[in-house]
Amino acid sequence: MPPRPVLQAIILADHIYEDIHSGKKVIAGTFCEMAAAAFPSKYNRGAFLFLSLTEFQGKLPITIEYVDLERKETLLEFGDIIAFANNPLETCELVVELPELPLPHPGTYAFEVFLYDVPLGAFRFLVSVGQEV
Repeated sequence: MPPRPVLQAIILADHIYEDIHSGKKVIAGTFCEMAAAAFPSKYNRGAFLFLSLTEFQGKLPITIEYVDLERKETLLEFGDIIAFANNPLETCELVVELPELPLPHPGTYAFEVFLYDVPLGAFRFLVSVGQEV
């Protein structure tokens, strides 16, 4: 297996744009909580994940799992994400558009990032009963 990359950031946001002139990513509306009036429910307002990886070279297959942490159940899996860097000093920025997310109950969920079956990191967030924001 190739050297394990360093996952520098995972950010959940409403929108992620790329500035046409600079190529910089613009991350708008970051959040770490969701709410629904009743359960089961779905988060269907659209969202994106931003990943930043470094200390690897070449192409690496990244997988993201959307996990219900209380029930220890993977609800969705996003594969076929390729991270690429020319050398270990580069930073690879990935933007992943998320599909509709099932929210079976209030509680703690996570986006877990893997290289092959090796965990690189996770982003945890809360889902509560309440007004959708």
